[in-house]
Amino acid sequence: MQDSQALCNKDNIEATVAKNKILYNVVSYARQRLSQEGFRRTRFRTESSEKRKPLSYKLTRQALASDIYLAFKIAVDYFIEEQ
Repeated sequence: MQDSQALCNKDNIEATVAKNKILYNVVSYARQRLSQEGFRRTRFRTESSEKRKPLSYKLTRQALASDIYLAFKIAVDYFIEEQ
């Protein structure tokens, strides 16, 4: 979505790119966590269910948008674990 923004100022461009990189990393972390938690809730785990695809980025964003507490918790966990 970065291409849809009208950015002319060099400082604004750098700040927007930095913000987008941070958000991408947090959403990727959330995607990984939510996919793993979904696997843990599977009642009968099999070898094939272990290899299933992770959540899509769209579903991850929807899950975070629908539960602000979950979004905040994952963001805090991301910054604590990444140190």
